[in-house]
Amino acid sequence: MESLNELVDENFELPAGMAFGTVRDVFTFADTLRNRGRAPQPANTRYLSPAMIDYAFQNHTGDKTNEFWDFNKQARDLAEFPANFTYGGGYVRGTGDYLTPFGATASPRTFGAVGSGSTMWMVDPVRDLTFVFLSSGLLEGLNHFLRLHRLADLALAAVD
Repeated sequence: MESLNELVDENFELPAGMAFGTVRDVFTFADTLRNRGRAPQPANTRYLSPAMIDYAFQNHTGDKTNEFWDFNKQARDLAEFPANFTYGGGYVRGTGDYLTPFGATASPRTFGAVGSGSTMWMVDPVRDLTFVFLSSGLLEGLNHFLRLHRLADLALAAVD
């Protein structure tokens, strides 16, 4: 995270970061994806096709492991876990018992994105659930993933 201080200026472009919004903004975006590309406002407008949602939010990394967290996994003695990256800028839950920001109880088709230590949104299309978590501050590394794993399971327990 410290290295970003040297990179970020008025010319910096990073699609996955440096975005700002409200809980309502993020929820509206994620809920539009849950509704397969159709936003509730204005007037049930379609922004993406269901086919595009299906394509973008599936596992596009096959059985590759998530090597980004290797430094944290070794320090915590955690098992390997799949990358499960999507073209939608985040992850899909997939199947199996492993660390995921979407919890242990989300359906395999659950998808979403994780921000840098303080944010997450997820959509579980099987349970018809949209969940958004925004906080202040920065919880570094896998501590954030572990917290999201627990919060996602709490949110899912509330709807089942």
